[in-house]
Amino acid sequence: MRKITFIFCLIWILYPNQIKAQIDWQPDFVNLQYAGNFGMISFGGGYELLSVEKPSYLNLGFYFGYLPEKVGGIEEYSANLKLTYIPNVRVRLSNRFDLNFLTTGMFVNYAFGNDHFTRWSERYPNGYYWWVPSIRIGVFTGGGINLKMKGSNRDFINFYYEFSTHDLELISYIQNPDYLSPIKIFNLSLGAIIYLK
Repeated sequence: MRKITFIFCLIWILYPNQIKAQIDWQPDFVNLQYAGNFGMISFGGGYELLSVEKPSYLNLGFYFGYLPEKVGGIEEYSANLKLTYIPNVRVRLSNRFDLNFLTTGMFVNYAFGNDHFTRWSERYPNGYYWWVPSIRIGVFTGGGINLKMKGSNRDFINFYYEFSTHDLELISYIQNPDYLSPIKIFNLSLGAIIYLK
């Protein structure tokens, strides 16, 4: 991890100042999410990527998650990176509302705390576990309702639902299909994206 951080810092220092000045750091959207794999509540923001034909979106979001001890047994914080594709698969409900049938994407989750570490202790033989508690990689799918700005064809708010799972749950399901069902490995989240630009 230190090597990656060092390389990133070195590239940033050597990056030309004229290009740095042209980068727009204001996020394209902010997001609030309840439940899912990021904690009981998560919030963040992000950017629209690539030149996807509107009203389709490819979003990259950065989120901070929190799980209270009363809910999860331990208090937990997480940092999350989420890539979301929202294709133009919509039904117009009115001038301002669209029903979006499909969103899909993937995420990387890093959990902080004493119970979450990136290397197992030396008491476990090398390769004993293929996973570490602090990092999860997952996928999701869902849908939602888009509210457009008055007098515009631009989305303003997207209320969404998602069903997500991660690597550890998927592998556990594949290895134990008689015990686990898809209902046990998928998590429901509800959220809202507010577009700023």
